[in-house]
Amino acid sequence: MKLGPTVSDQVSDQVSAQVKQGNVEGRILEYCIVARTKKEIAKFMGFNNLTYMTRKYLKPLLEENKLLYTIPEKPRSRLQKYVTKK
Repeated sequence: MKLGPTVSDQVSDQVSAQVKQGNVEGRILEYCIVARTKKEIAKFMGFNNLTYMTRKYLKPLLEENKLLYTIPEKPRSRLQKYVTKK
């Protein structure tokens, strides 16, 4: 008798994680139809750690050109906001 997770359990866990991540990205994009600050996005999504949220979600969305800076020439500006690409 084998102990531990079966292959189907592992696959379903991976798929669930991917769906959740896609759901988070979708919610961010939907919320950012109107330009939002990083703090506003974090509060809406329920994230306490801005660095984690930025690395995990905002950077990939920016790299994929799905999310845009409102001040592209100053990406680290304290006045920076993020908006969904139309």
